[in-house]
Amino acid sequence: MPTLSLQLPSADRGAVTSRRSSVKRNTNRKVTLTLGELLAQYDALQQQLERGKSEEAQRVLREIVRKMRDYGTTAERTDGQQASGGQDR
Repeated sequence: MPTLSLQLPSADRGAVTSRRSSVKRNTNRKVTLTLGELLAQYDALQQQLERGKSEEAQRVLREIVRKMRDYGTTAERTDGQQASGGQDR
């Protein structure tokens, strides 16, 4: 498989200086990953993205249900109605 070389930037974009010493360290490093490794990382990120979307949708739905209870409304009452500035019709 072909290999790809990536330049990973450091968090501070350069040398790091320690408070206790004036020694500067180069934090830029080259990492060589194979196409297979990159694809595995891509798949892992895709799975994290899907989990994140699912978790966010669940949080939003819980918030909607809570607000509907707070305002004493139901899906049947809101079905097909347009937003009315927070007032029930």
